[in-house]
Amino acid sequence: MEGHTIIPTTMDISTIRSSDTDLFVFEDYNQRIAIATILCIVFLVGSIGNTLVIAAVVLSRKLRSSTNWLVVNLGCSDLLTCLCLPFNVVAMLSRDGWPLPGWICAANSAVTWICLGASVMTLALIAFNRWYLLTKSSIHFQKLYTTRNICFMVLSAWLYPALLVLVPPFAGLGRLGYSHEYKVCSQDTSIPNSDLYSLIAGVSIILPVFIVVVFIYVLIYLFVSRQSKKMNQLKKAEAPQRRGNDNVNFNISSSEVPSNEPSTSEETITQSCLTSNLHTSQTTETKITLNEEGKFTAIENLPKNTFLEVSENESSGSTKANQKRPRFFKKNSPNNKAKPHLNKYNVTVTKRLAIVVLAFFICLLPFGVSVVVPPSDPGVPWTGLMLTFNSCVNPLIYARTMPEFRKVMLAIIRCRLKDIPELIASVRRFR
Repeated sequence: MEGHTIIPTTMDISTIRSSDTDLFVFEDYNQRIAIATILCIVFLVGSIGNTLVIAAVVLSRKLRSSTNWLVVNLGCSDLLTCLCLPFNVVAMLSRDGWPLPGWICAANSAVTWICLGASVMTLALIAFNRWYLLTKSSIHFQKLYTTRNICFMVLSAWLYPALLVLVPPFAGLGRLGYSHEYKVCSQDTSIPNSDLYSLIAGVSIILPVFIVVVFIYVLIYLFVSRQSKKMNQLKKAEAPQRRGNDNVNFNISSSEVPSNEPSTSEETITQSCLTSNLHTSQTTETKITLNEEGKFTAIENLPKNTFLEVSENESSGSTKANQKRPRFFKKNSPNNKAKPHLNKYNVTVTKRLAIVVLAFFICLLPFGVSVVVPPSDPGVPWTGLMLTFNSCVNPLIYARTMPEFRKVMLAIIRCRLKDIPELIASVRRFR
């Protein structure tokens, strides 16, 4: 109409900009309904699963370790991500843009991106933790992973992403909020420098951490491979010198073996052996009772402050390929602390945590490619959905591959707290 000036709204500006520059706009409402439905499922599974993971470590002292505290931090970031999903469901199903105050969408976006960065940083900390545990001695490991240092690591895993997410918008670089292009609370893509904002976050966190994590796990693989080869060569070299099945050798490093302990052989036993004191020339006979399968059923005359370690022993002339040989070591002896924690259990746990890292980057990679490559814009909503899967898949991995977590999580689900190993005293007192 002549003589009147029409002032376009924010929605009109976004639409004009989209038509002028041929930007993709996610307008297919059926696809938006499908994505919103899947987001609801991820919200339920992820919220319950991550809560169980956090509760398992809090309730069971057996699960408390430096690695598992980092796992708890990863669970907290995934739980917060899941709690943000309902707001994205509202944004996805709204036909007329974001229906709530804009600061809610902006805050939801900030929490989501900070949690994503914290997850990536925590995965790097877990990878370094496993490498340090396997390759360094117990003394060095305990000096590094004190309570204070673990708290500092966790704090830095949150602080660094928070600075990268919050500082650029205050400096006028990008803006968090509702995305008219993808119909989700993320960042306002109508801002000209929004792509630069995304690039800074990706280059500063995701890319370097990905390189570091891959490098660390390659080092772990090479180290374990070298040690396995050395152990196999040592076994082959010692094979001709080993005795037959009638004698079982014991190595004892305890200095607390009584010097006047009598040697007894009155009871009938399957096998017996002599244990020698490293600090004296005396020997004592330790009785071991074995069953037909070669498993220990009774141990007598075991010195104090010693524990039993079972290792594989291939005896020449044995009908069994692998036979168990016991060894006695003094608990917390300096010789043990000076050795790396390279054993089957730690290697197995490292492999299982590597699966968690692999699952994260499988969920992240399609989203990163679709964001970087402009022709793949129509796939961004779906690859973004795939990224959220990581928030609910980690508890499933723990429950499937880690028996300790599975036992405690099942006890919590069944409300049978008495079945939790090493339950904390406060809960045991009031249950």
